[in-house]
Amino acid sequence: MATATMELQPHAAEELQAEENPPPAAVNAMERWNQPRSNVYRTLATFWTFLVMGANDAVYGALIPYLESYYSLNYTVVSLIFLSPLVGYVMAALLNYRIHQYMGQRGVALIAPCSHLISYVVNCVHPPYPVLVISFIFAGFGNGLGDSAWNAWIGNMANANELLGLLHGVYGVGAVLSPLAATSIITKAKLPWYYFYYIMVYGPGPDEKVKDGERC
Repeated sequence: MATATMELQPHAAEELQAEENPPPAAVNAMERWNQPRSNVYRTLATFWTFLVMGANDAVYGALIPYLESYYSLNYTVVSLIFLSPLVGYVMAALLNYRIHQYMGQRGVALIAPCSHLISYVVNCVHPPYPVLVISFIFAGFGNGLGDSAWNAWIGNMANANELLGLLHGVYGVGAVLSPLAATSIITKAKLPWYYFYYIMVYGPGPDEKVKDGERC
């Protein structure tokens, strides 16, 4: 009987050790751009956002000669519009964590397009130049929020390298198209520079698709 008791003790010790050291928790599968199906719309919305961001960033240089003549300013003063988006990006970097903490990705998906919309609506009414400079700060702020949030979201998906390559390729498409569109509106259609923003004002909306489906 004593021998049997001694033989059972190692097994009991193994069971006790297994209870104290449970197996590691299962790792969640990575999201895919097309699974669940709602991710298809969210992914397309992020691509559209980067198209708008590319169009926003690349058009400044094309507009400078026309802003000089419209506002009767020299190149140095007009080039302030290159610094305005930088200020917006810095503000986005400083506030990004707090926005995510209190509002989640839904907050980003709401604030970023609203910032773009404010900028484009102001530009449509061709305000005094100091106001124009301030309006571009809002555009830079929207770009900074969207850039960080959607890069992080796409970067956590399966096949992230390929998706991020496509995402930034779409940004490049926007950057190529916007100077061509702006100069065509001004030189061929003979319309003032701010007519370009009549087009851009329709761009920010699709971020809402990400907001509607994304958890905070």
